Amino acid sequence: MSAGTQTKDVKCNKPPSKSQMCFYGSCFTNKVIGEASFKTDHKWAVSLANPNIAVATDHEGKKHKGTWTNVYDEGFEVNVNERVFFAFSHFANGASQCEKTWPGWHREANPDKAAWGCYTGAKTGSKLLEEHKDMLTDKELATHLSLIQEPVARAPVKAYNTPTAEQDQLYEADHDLVNRINAKGATWKAKIYPHFEKLTKGEFNRMAGFRPARGAPIRSLPSTESLLQIEEEVQDLPKSFDWRNKDGQNYLDAVVQQNCGSCFAAATVSMINSRIRIMTKNREKASIPYEQVLTCDRYNQGCAGGYPFLVEKFTKDFGLTKTGHCAKSNDKLKELGEGASDNDAYVRVTKFGYIGGYYGGTKTGQMMRELHKNGPIVVGINGGYELMHYAEGLFIETGEGDNIANGKGIKRDFERVDHAVLLVGWGETREGHKHWIVKNSYGSSWGEAGYFKLPLGGDADGVESLTSAAIPVLGNSNYFNSKQAKEEQSMDQA
Repeated sequence: MSAGTQTKDVKCNKPPSKSQMCFYGSCFTNKVIGEASFKTDHKWAVSLANPNIAVATDHEGKKHKGTWTNVYDEGFEVNVNERVFFAFSHFANGASQCEKTWPGWHREANPDKAAWGCYTGAKTGSKLLEEHKDMLTDKELATHLSLIQEPVARAPVKAYNTPTAEQDQLYEADHDLVNRINAKGATWKAKIYPHFEKLTKGEFNRMAGFRPARGAPIRSLPSTESLLQIEEEVQDLPKSFDWRNKDGQNYLDAVVQQNCGSCFAAATVSMINSRIRIMTKNREKASIPYEQVLTCDRYNQGCAGGYPFLVEKFTKDFGLTKTGHCAKSNDKLKELGEGASDNDAYVRVTKFGYIGGYYGGTKTGQMMRELHKNGPIVVGINGGYELMHYAEGLFIETGEGDNIANGKGIKRDFERVDHAVLLVGWGETREGHKHWIVKNSYGSSWGEAGYFKLPLGGDADGVESLTSAAIPVLGNSNYFNSKQAKEEQSMDQA
């Protein structure tokens, strides 16, 4: 680690030799991934215990206990001894190398304080350090040991490659697929969307999601037993709930039609917009341009992909503006002088993270409580090719959209990807099937005025895998140094 004495604008890497990097068939200009350029000041030894406990020995030999989470295979964040660490996992030739990191950042809990530094991490072993075992309770140690899994070898993902010539060809509407789905008598109807035909195959695939999906989708309604268990857990919550009509008020921002593979940005900013409206009882009808995430957010890769968790992190560290210009730190605003107001943050985030506390720890009941108490939540689903043709009803994949269906080869080059959307409520169909109410970012002419329904209960289409939320606050680029923030923090702790 370097000394934690810099501002948030600190540079941790040398200028990359290759600034253009490609992920999932789309390229971006890389500024933060490259070899380390900082001077080492001290070292820490850290053990990461399952599922989310971090134990650290600092450079003075003192031990500290905190938390950590993966951010899928993108990287991991550690919170320990009132310091926050985040670094991207290393990668090469299309494969993640999670045993080491690229240069990342560490900072104090207050992101606006000049207490930032750089660090790199490297795995030294597969077991907890002996000096850290006594920091865990017997129960925590038993839980850690029970969750250890053998590493699974995975082939490099082809979507890390540069765009192919075939991806530049125009997408052709799949009328045969629509006919097969509608003839099947499924719980939903499919249709053709002419505006998709203006896209290339690569653009169509990128609109469908932000990273390759793993595993086959779940194509069935949840069991009666699991639904009864959820009902018991949330029996104090209403049978149906919708932030579009809460006590006669609509607290949601408008449906947008996303650009490129930007669903992660569109969904997360919509969550923040909606929660500001809820927080202010619609006195402040936030409509933050999500496009600034694509150009400003150093934790994500713009049109080449990203993660809602990291958009929330960026909003806490730097903020989002009303104008769509990149939010600058307070130090940079002073340098800009007159006209800097366009770059002053309008909203920050006080708390954020995966529902359940860490990646993979989310349950349906927790999602419902968070949604009901604080507002819409962002989720990732692997709806795939069929979702692009959704018209109305309860979406459950039929299997007709797979590469091979009913012995017929499907004429396309579509890779199944995960797609970020917004859960805004829940309800029940006429047939009695419980469902989530989901806001998409394919425009208001898609689906049910831009929305669709997904089975509630269980992990249908991966809906429990990437679930996160944030608590926004109206605050500028110096918010966390302000008296207001300190007062709110004291009230929160009380």
